[in-house]
Order: sequence, then structure tokens, then C-alpha cells
Amino acid sequence: DLKIDERLAVILVKRGWLADEQARRVRARVEPRGAGAQIEGYQLLARLGRGAMGTVYKARHLRLNRLVAIKVLRRDLAADPTQVERLRSEAEMLASLDHPNIVRALDAGESNGFPYFVMEYVEGENLRDRIARDGPLDEERALEITRGLADALEKARRMGVVHRDVKPGNVLLTRQGVPKLMDLGLAKGPVDLGLTQHGSTVGTPQFISPEQAQDPRKADTRSDIYSLGATLYAMLAGRPPFEGSTLAEIITKVLYEQPTPLRVMNP
Repeated sequence: DLKIDERLAVILVKRGWLADEQARRVRARVEPRGAGAQIEGYQLLARLGRGAMGTVYKARHLRLNRLVAIKVLRRDLAADPTQVERLRSEAEMLASLDHPNIVRALDAGESNGFPYFVMEYVEGENLRDRIARDGPLDEERALEITRGLADALEKARRMGVVHRDVKPGNVLLTRQGVPKLMDLGLAKGPVDLGLTQHGSTVGTPQFISPEQAQDPRKADTRSDIYSLGATLYAMLAGRPPFEGSTLAEIITKVLYEQPTPLRVMNP
């Protein structure tokens, strides 16, 4: 229970077993557990993934008895107005992109000190995992997935949204094979929240465009098109266009090299 964990940290500080800074870090790592309904109205069932901003859970809407996915902001970020606004902005952008190839936003709020938003739960698998398990996809299937994602990105473009993190890891495939783009945590919407600092790199290095690697604030829909092309490359080659052992090595390749032709990777 969250309150017990917080109280325990106070006791450990008083007894001299933890410093104040150590206790703060412990409290920062506390997150809702799957055993109970820590988000009011929902029962958290399992953790689906964890990112820089927070954790995504599989959950059950208690009144409707419906499975959903809930993204919960990290506890240590909940007191940061910029991060809370970033989560709210992600939920609003997702809600505006009502499209069959984009994961839908259903609800948002705050419960027990945790800002969150609720999305549809997609039964299926991640495109990244599919490629890792089976290797290159059949060309017709890869193009079918790409067409669906292109339609989704066109809807985003019309709504003034640049995803900035299109990659296999952000594509879910339903049991019927329908691709659904997810995770707008790095997206740039019609209103600039000033969340991107000059000189920083936003996105996943293997899939970002050269201009986005240099200045993500200037990325527009053309960068999403590049990332979609890199995703198609990964589907057909079984690996990203560029790989490396360090971030700097990958970025250098993105900026100055050409990927190995697909016909060489997969004749």
C-alpha cells in the first residue's frame, strides 16, 4: 500500500537507516501495484511496460467490466506541472486522433496522487516482438501494415500532430492483424509546450530522420514519413536501417551514411 510505503520511509529516516535523499528516491519509485484498484474505478491487473514518464498497466474498468490500458505518471513526476501537462497533452492529442489505426484514448484524471489516462486495450502483439521472433515479414504483409500506419499519420498531420517516435516498438498488431500506432509521449501538437530543449535528441535513434536527430523542434510530418520508411525497412530486413553499439555511433550513421539496400538484406 502506498501510504504504508511512505510511512516506512519516514521511520527508516528517523532511525538513521536512510538519508533524506535516499528516502525521497524510494518514495519516487513507488508505483501502483496490480493487486488492488489504486486508480479509482479501475483494477490494475498487470504491468504492460515502463517508460521514462511512467508505467502502462493492463486494467479492468470495474463498472463496465471492460479491459483497458492505463498509463500512470511516475510518482516523482506527479509534482512537476510540466510533466503533468505533458501527460494531459498526450491524452488530448490521442483523443483527437480518432482513427482505426491509432490506439484510442478513453479517459484521464488523477487518483491517489497519480495522474493517468486510459486507452483501449489491444489484444495482440508488438510489431518489434513479431520481427524479433519471426524475422522479416512477407512483403505483402509489410506493405499492408505500412498502409494502415500511413493512414494514421495522415490523420495526425491533418490534426497538426507530429508523432516523432514512429517505430516497430510503438506499433501494436491486433489478433486480426490490424496495426495500431501508440505512444504519443514524444509527439508535438498544434500547441508547443516547450518540452523539447535545443540540442537534445528526441525519438529512437535507429528510426529518426537526420533533421530530427539534429533538432527535434523542427521535425514535421516529413520526419514521421522517414520513420515510417525505416519501420518498413525493419519489417522487410528484420533489422533497423542503422545499428550501432552507442547512441553517438547510430546518430552518426543516420546523419552521414546510407542504409544497406534492402535487396542486399533480403533478396
